[in-house]
Parts: sequence; structure tokens; C-alpha cells
Amino acid sequence: MDRLKKSKYYPVIGGVSVTIALLTVHYVYKNVYRPHMRRMTLEDAELLFQLPPVENVRMTTFNFVTILLAVQLISTYAAGPVRHISEDELKKFVENLLENDENNAGSLVNLNLQARSPYNSTEDLAPDVLLKVDPKAFKLPTVSLLARFYDNYIPDSMKNEEVTPEEIKEEEAFMNAIVTTRVMTLTRTFLSSKGMAPESAAEFTKFLRKSWFSIYSRGAKKKGSSAFEHIFLGEFKKGQVSGLHNWLFFTNQEKAKHLNYYGWTKKIEFPKKKGGVIKLRYAWNGLLKPAGSMFFGTSPEFELALYTVCFLARPNDRCNLAIGQKNFHIQTYTFTYDNNFLISSAYPQI
Repeated sequence: MDRLKKSKYYPVIGGVSVTIALLTVHYVYKNVYRPHMRRMTLEDAELLFQLPPVENVRMTTFNFVTILLAVQLISTYAAGPVRHISEDELKKFVENLLENDENNAGSLVNLNLQARSPYNSTEDLAPDVLLKVDPKAFKLPTVSLLARFYDNYIPDSMKNEEVTPEEIKEEEAFMNAIVTTRVMTLTRTFLSSKGMAPESAAEFTKFLRKSWFSIYSRGAKKKGSSAFEHIFLGEFKKGQVSGLHNWLFFTNQEKAKHLNYYGWTKKIEFPKKKGGVIKLRYAWNGLLKPAGSMFFGTSPEFELALYTVCFLARPNDRCNLAIGQKNFHIQTYTFTYDNNFLISSAYPQI
């Protein structure tokens, strides 16, 4: 360190390093992060720095410092976009969101927990259904619109989906209904204030539809999945249950005798009977899901809003939250398809 401080090149090295860092961050923010909101790949970094082949590089002090800086910046941006929303902001946001959840059905849902499932158990320890739901819950505006999607999708994600004109109308009706709720208005205001989503209601609706309803491939070159189908309904992939993180679809499938609840492992309940989060085991159409999780009692727009915020604020990461001093997190996974930055999955964890 003493030798470096005495070097006549130190001011030059420091100045050049800071300049490169500032220019690089500005370039990435303006040309990569802000317009595309996607993760920076190594190819992006290679184009950005335009480094010559290693064998042609003369390892001067300047080159050495520049390469170290490049590696640091690549590793930083490869980990995901810069986080503009703090953990405290996220926790305040989710508390406010639940308080304004006008279609919340928590008081209309009773958990029939039965047996707690031991670690790694595959045994059915619950002879009855999990959710006892008052019929009034299904008449809530956004809840009734969600139910229209239940016959729209092919559960097998390895089969192509065809979206009909009628299904497009159902998407439009659902989105138009949820964007006018207090929950989604708060979400739009919050995200637009951070530069993460459009400010106008019309553009915000387009953004949500693209993020949630874009059909993409999860394998075999078959366009058989979307974020909405995966999370708010459920899918099969290679003989396994995938997704299925919504309590309303869960109870629908229990009633239809397609889903068999095995037992629970963890749960938290929100204050004022506004729902909660449960981790559980079940079989859907005969296929075991050894560890699933979902909210219960919350509205479709609450869940969609929270998943959207965490998808943008904590892509491919844990989104740490708390309600009434009950800690939980949302795990998000992203997907880039046809140059679009989309939601692959999002679900609550406790």
C-alpha cells in the first residue's frame, strides 16, 4: 500500500478508474437497465468494454486496473439490476397494500389444517379439504373474474397454448377490473415513482398484460406457459406439479376432487383476519407436490401487485417482507423470451 501511495501514477490511475466507473454506470443505466429492465449478460459486458484478446494485451498498470474494474462491474450487474427500493420501503408498501385490499376475503376463509406433515413425508395425513370458504368470497368482483380463467389453459406446459378471442376478452375484463382497485392504484403510483413502471393507467395496464399473459416456452420449443397460468392456476412439467400458488384455484380444484391436501408444514396469519401464508403438501391430478406455498384470503390483485413489485425490485431473488411483525418473503424468477423481460415464477415463502 505504501509503495502504491508513493507512485507518481496513482493520481492518474485513480482518476481514470473513477471516470471509467462513472461512464460505465451511466451507460448501463441509460442503455441497458432503464429501457429494457433486464439483467446484463456477459455478452453485453464484452460489447460494452470492447476488450481486445488477452494474448494481445500488454499488462500495464492501466490495463490491470481497467480489467479489475471491468470484472467488478460485470459481477455487480450480472447479479441483477441496481435495487432502487429499500427493504424498509417494501415492508411499508406491503402493509399499506393489505390495509387497502378491498376484495380481501380473509374473514370468509377458514383453514381446516388437520395434521401437520413431518419432514419429507409423502403420506396423506388430512382426510378432509384444507379450505372452508364462505360462498360470499366467490362473488367479490375480481375473484369472480379470476374464475373465468380456469378452463382457458392446458395444464401440460409442453403443449402449445392457443389464445382465443374470447380468452383475450376475459384477460381485458380482468385487467381493467384490477387496475381500478385501490391496491393496483397504489402499486402503479409506487412503481412509477421509482421509474420502474409507466405512470398512466393505460400504459401500466399494457405493461401488466405483457408481463403476466405473454405466452412463452418452458421447453421442447412449445409455447405452453405464461406467468399467470403458472402462478394463479398450475402446470405439469415432466410429470411434476409446477406453480399453483393461488388459494382460489386451490379450493376450486379441491371441490372438483382434482386436488388432495396431505397436510401443512408452516403458516402465518395476518392481523384483522386478512389472510396469511401457508406451506403445505398435496397431490394434484395424482402428482405429488412435496412443498408448495400460497397466500390465503388475499385478493387476486393483492397477489398480482406484490409479485409484480418483487419481480421488478428483487429479480431472481428473495423479496423480504413483513405484515404485523410476521416475516415472510417472495421468491421471484425471471424469464427472457423474444427479448422481453417476463415473470417466470413468484411465490411466498415462510
